[in-house]
Amino acid sequence: MASSKRQRRIFHSENKEIRKAFLEYVEKRFGIPSSLFEGRHIYLGSSGKIIMGPALHFEPLSAGITVGRLSKSGNIKPTTNFIQTFGRFATKNVVSLSKSQAIEFLRGLDVKADCDCEEGYVVVSYIYPLGCGLLQRGIVKNMLPKAKHQKIVYL
Repeated sequence: MASSKRQRRIFHSENKEIRKAFLEYVEKRFGIPSSLFEGRHIYLGSSGKIIMGPALHFEPLSAGITVGRLSKSGNIKPTTNFIQTFGRFATKNVVSLSKSQAIEFLRGLDVKADCDCEEGYVVVSYIYPLGCGLLQRGIVKNMLPKAKHQKIVYL
C-alpha cells in the first residue's frame, strides 16, 4: 500500500509542452508576462495538477505550489493559489470589486461584474487579488475553495 501511495505522488520531469501551454494561457488570458516565471519549472502531477517550483534533482513529495489544473480536454483552470500569488501582475481579465462585493465574494457568493473582460476565468480583486472567478453572462461565479470562505462583516 505504501508504494502505491508513493507512485501517485511521483511528478513527471518538467514537461515543456505543459510549460508552454500554461505560460501562453496566463499571458493571453491575464496579460501576465511569461518572463515572470523564468527560473521556475512546471511539472505535471497526478489528476492533471500543474505544479510550479524549483528544478528537482530528486523524487519529491511536493514540487511547489499547484498553479493550475489540466482537464482531460486540455483546458487549463488557474488555482486560487496562483491568482493570489501572481494575480497582481495581471493586466487583462481583472474584475475589480467594490467593498460590499468583496465581502460577498469572500463569503463564497457570486457577484455581478461591471468590466470589459472576456467570459472565462478572471482575476477577482479588491485592493489585492482575492482569487479566481468564472465570468459568465455578467456574473462572476465564485471559484474560491470552501475552506477559504470568510464570514466577515466589513473590510
